[in-house]
Amino acid sequence: MRRTDKEVRDQGWIDAVLTKALFCHLAINGDEYPCLVPMNFVWHEGRLILHSAPDGEKIRSLRKNPRVTFAVETDPELVTHTTACGYGMRYRSVIGQGTARFVEEYEEKNNLLKVLSKKYTSCKVDDFQLDKLAHVILFIITPTSLTGKNSGYPLER
Repeated sequence: MRRTDKEVRDQGWIDAVLTKALFCHLAINGDEYPCLVPMNFVWHEGRLILHSAPDGEKIRSLRKNPRVTFAVETDPELVTHTTACGYGMRYRSVIGQGTARFVEEYEEKNNLLKVLSKKYTSCKVDDFQLDKLAHVILFIITPTSLTGKNSGYPLER
């Protein structure tokens, strides 16, 4: 990272940003071009849990090459100034790399989909029916690297 003064390596800070972020940008090696997809996710036990429809370029590409890069950000805020060069952005972000693994077994898929659902809904989340789970792909990204960046905010969790 060029701006080492903004780099954050504290795992607690990184976990807090990954927990708070509402979506991630997932970069995949596509068929002809790189593929970049915004996705809902949950940070759970040191891994990203994501879900998708069972077909499409993203899934085909992940099956060919499970290595990914991802980015999340929280608290974006435009910083204004009296001159154009004085403008900037405040944000907290995490960029990571890792490997995706598809979840095939019913119990693991059901449990992780409940964890993902709890992040985005206030409804009671019961077990999912087997026929419903057949129409959803769930995958886990285990990071091999994580780097935080804090721009314009006090460094806190």
